[in-house]
Amino acid sequence: GDGSGTSWANACTTLADAVAKQSESGEPIYAAGGVYYQDAKLTFTRSFVIYGGFPGVSESEGLEDRDFSYTGNATIITQTYSNNAKWTRYFQDPDSAYSLKTEKTDTLIISEEGRINPPPAFTGDWDTFGTSAANSKGSQIFTVSSGAYVDNVVFTGFGYNANGSIFVISNTTAPTEIIGCTFIGNASRGGILNGGGKATLTDCKFLFNRQESTV
Repeated sequence: GDGSGTSWANACTTLADAVAKQSESGEPIYAAGGVYYQDAKLTFTRSFVIYGGFPGVSESEGLEDRDFSYTGNATIITQTYSNNAKWTRYFQDPDSAYSLKTEKTDTLIISEEGRINPPPAFTGDWDTFGTSAANSKGSQIFTVSSGAYVDNVVFTGFGYNANGSIFVISNTTAPTEIIGCTFIGNASRGGILNGGGKATLTDCKFLFNRQESTV
């Protein structure tokens, strides 16, 4: 295709291209299932709309044709810094009630081949899991300054320097709505940082994210 974003046959090949087209046209982004890598943050000068979960095959597809499951057409946004991020087990130090120890899994990569691998089974009352990615170069993907509507997108692998995978800045007056999204395996202020803007979350999942305040 020609990358114009006017049809599935001519779909944009990168998230940045789709955002640029959306900024010009004001039309929503329809994202087919798959993994999209975006390392540089994207700032929007107008209201931003993205719908995930499309098959991306037929021009007649509507919102009702979406499949958000990992075995279906999940739209996953991550960073190349996180390509090899593995689940890390966090558990209570038996010698200290106030400390956690870590244990990296050897083979279980969080995101691969268009799907999310869940963490291993819990082995203790205080177990939890997070990302092992050494992605201190990471940044938030969406900096929202003029409102946004984000519908059924998965965000994973955003790193220590990120203001969440989505950052709603304080002077945002238009509302931001985040619907049915999943934030999993991020080390970036829990997946979303609201700097004081108007944001509403509905039916979202936050799984195994962690705050890195000292890394």
